[in-house]
Amino acid sequence: MLLAWSAIALGAGPSAMVAPGESRMELEVRQMVASQDGSLVVACTADQVVPLAGGPEIELDPGGIVAADISQEGWMALAHAGGVTVHDNTGRELLRLGGYAELSDLAISPNGLLFAVASSDQVALHQSADGRKLWSRKGGARSVTFHPDGKRVIAGIDTGNLVLKVANGRVAGGFDTEPAVWFQWTPNVLWTRETEGQPKAWDPNTLKPIEGVQVQGSYVATAVHPTEGWIVADGCVLGSTLCVASGVIDTAFTSDGTLWVAAEGEVREWQPLGDASVTDLGLPEGAGRITDLAHAGTDWLVVTEDGVLQRLAADGTPKLDVRVPGCDGGAICRPIAIGGSLDGAWAVGPDGQAAAWKGTGKPALRPKGARAVDAGRLPDGRWVILGKDGRVRVGTKPGKGAKTAVIEGARDLAVGREGFVVVGDGVHPYSSDVSPRGTPKLGPGRTARTVSVDSTGLAFAVIDDVGSLHRFSADGRPVFRATLGLPPEVDEVAWSADGTRLYLGGSPLKVLDASDGSLVMDVVLSPRGMAHTIAATEQGLLGVVQGGADEEEARLISLPRPVPEE
Repeated sequence: MLLAWSAIALGAGPSAMVAPGESRMELEVRQMVASQDGSLVVACTADQVVPLAGGPEIELDPGGIVAADISQEGWMALAHAGGVTVHDNTGRELLRLGGYAELSDLAISPNGLLFAVASSDQVALHQSADGRKLWSRKGGARSVTFHPDGKRVIAGIDTGNLVLKVANGRVAGGFDTEPAVWFQWTPNVLWTRETEGQPKAWDPNTLKPIEGVQVQGSYVATAVHPTEGWIVADGCVLGSTLCVASGVIDTAFTSDGTLWVAAEGEVREWQPLGDASVTDLGLPEGAGRITDLAHAGTDWLVVTEDGVLQRLAADGTPKLDVRVPGCDGGAICRPIAIGGSLDGAWAVGPDGQAAAWKGTGKPALRPKGARAVDAGRLPDGRWVILGKDGRVRVGTKPGKGAKTAVIEGARDLAVGREGFVVVGDGVHPYSSDVSPRGTPKLGPGRTARTVSVDSTGLAFAVIDDVGSLHRFSADGRPVFRATLGLPPEVDEVAWSADGTRLYLGGSPLKVLDASDGSLVMDVVLSPRGMAHTIAATEQGLLGVVQGGADEEEARLISLPRPVPEE
C-alpha cells in the first residue's frame, strides 16, 4: 500500500492550508465508523457524530457511543446512553428504542431496513422503521454484523461465531471457537478479531479460513480498505513501515482509500495515491537485506548488505550472483554505484574498484589503477568510468582508454543513448565521441549533487547544492528550474520510462511533471527513513530502497499513470 499526506486543515474554517504533509483537527473520538463501501465515514464523540467523509452531523445524549453502523444508503444505527437510535441520511432521528441494559454492538442491514443488536443476554433483529423485534436468540453476544447479501447475520457469542438467518433467526452455520469482538468486510473476505488475537481472514461463502493470510502484532484499532483489502492496525499499515500516529483509538477508510485516524485528542487524515500500490521486492530465501538496486532490461539488480550483487528476473529468479569488489563478507558492505545492461552488470566497490560481469557471471572488466566514483556503458559497448581524480576514462578498457579534461569536484555520472553527463563544479555533457555538448549553467556559485539521463538519452536532470532541480536538453539548453529546497540528503533523481515524470528521493519521495517541474504528488513511504535509491522500469514500477543507516528495505511501487490530454 501506498499513502501520502493530505494538506487540508479540518475543523478550522474553509480549507485552511497547514504545514505540508499534515492535516488534523482536535476531536476526542471514541469510535469511527464507515459504510461498507467507504462512501461515508463519521467520528463519534461523547455527545455528537461528526462527518469526516459525507454523512450527517448528529447530536447525542451525553454518555457517548457504544457502537455505530452505517448502511449503503447512509442510514445510521447508534447504540448510546439513550438507547438505540436510527437516523436517515440527513441525520433526522427516525427511531428511539430502549430496553437493552448492556449493549455491546449493533449492525444495520445494507439496505437500512433492519438492525441487529448484541447485548449481554441476547442477539436480536429489529425493523428500522418502527423498532419492532422480529426475533431474538438468548445468550451473551459481543459483536454482530450483516452479511453483504443481507440474508444472514453473524454474531460473536460466548461459544463462537454463529451464522443466523435474517428471515427467522435460525442457525445456518458457525465457525471458529473464539468469539469475534470485531467484524469487517472487504470484497470476498470477512475479517474478524478476537479480544487478544490477531485479525483473521475468512471466505464469506464457506466461512472457512483463507490460507496464507497471516498478520502479526497487537491490534487496538483496525480498519480495512474497502476495495484493496489493506489492513491498518494501531495506526500502522501492515506490510509496510508507514505508521500515522501513536495512541490510536480508531481508524476508518473512505471509498477512495483516504485513511482517517483518531488518536489522543485529535483526528488525522491521510490521502492515498489513487491506484498506487507498494510491495516488498522479493529475494531468494536466505538472501540478506537489500541496500542498493538498479534496473536492467526486465531484470532487477540488487546488492545485499553483505556486498553480494544479484540479477533477478521479474519473478525473483536469480540470474547472476557475484561479489562487489572490495566486499569480502562479514560487515555491511555498500558499493558506491551499480548498474547493468541487457547482457551484464557492473559495480564500483566502496574502495573505488570497478568491475563488470557478463550475464553468466564471467568477469568482463576490472581496470587497474582506476579508483572510481561511478561508471556506465555506452550503447556502442564502450565503458565510461568517472575516477576519484575527476578524470573520465572512456574505452573498451577504461583503465587505458581515452581521457577527457579533469572535472573538479566530480560527483556523479549518467550515461544515456547519445552520450554521458558528468557533474561537479558544473554540468558537463559529452557526446558518445567524447566531445563537449554545450555548457549548462546552474546559477552563480552553484554546484551539482547528482544527475540522471532519461531513457532516450536526449534530456537530463540535475539536483544542485541548494536543493533545486534543473532539466536540460541534450545540447545543454535549460528547460526549467524548480526551486524545491531539497535537503542535502536528497541526492537521487530518476526518470519515468516514458519521460513524463521525475522522481526525487527523500521523505516524502516527490513526483514532478518532467515538462515544467511542477509537483504531481508526494509519496510517503516511511516516516522513519527516506527514499535514497530509485530505479524506474518500462512497466511503470519504481524500485525504492528506503530507510536509514540501521533500517533499510527495498520496495516496488506502482504509481498512477498520467492521463493523456485529449
